[in-house]
Amino acid sequence: MGGILVAALTAGLVELTTGAVGKFLADDEPAGCPGTDCDGRDPQVAGCGADASTVQPAEDNPVSLQIRHSPRCHAVWGRILDGEPGDRVTLEVAGGSRKEAEIRWDGDVFTNMAGVANDAFEVTVCALPTREEDRTGTWESYCISASHSSPWR
Repeated sequence: MGGILVAALTAGLVELTTGAVGKFLADDEPAGCPGTDCDGRDPQVAGCGADASTVQPAEDNPVSLQIRHSPRCHAVWGRILDGEPGDRVTLEVAGGSRKEAEIRWDGDVFTNMAGVANDAFEVTVCALPTREEDRTGTWESYCISASHSSPWR
């Protein structure tokens, strides 16, 4: 009787362990908002940053303006790094959404997401400097664009 109990417990433990390991090794869970359901949502909260890739010009990009794209979420968003409070980033999808965010503190901010079709989209992201008198940056407003066929990395 004791042998049967030990065998049953061992089998249950193996099944539990195998299931846990399988879950751990499985692909990431799908994001909670594919496509238009992501529109207006925070990419971090929605879990869309995990597979996101970036278009970021290496030159003439004084505040490290980026366009981010998550194929899993079918969404894009804009991000500005190395800015200052009051600087803004805008995102506009051709024929679709427009989003904007402003740096409140520190030097980074990203817009909420805009849903796109992974196989056909065009997006423009712009950096707009603060108009505050104590502004330290010397850069002017500028924009970058990308599409589904851009060299995302």
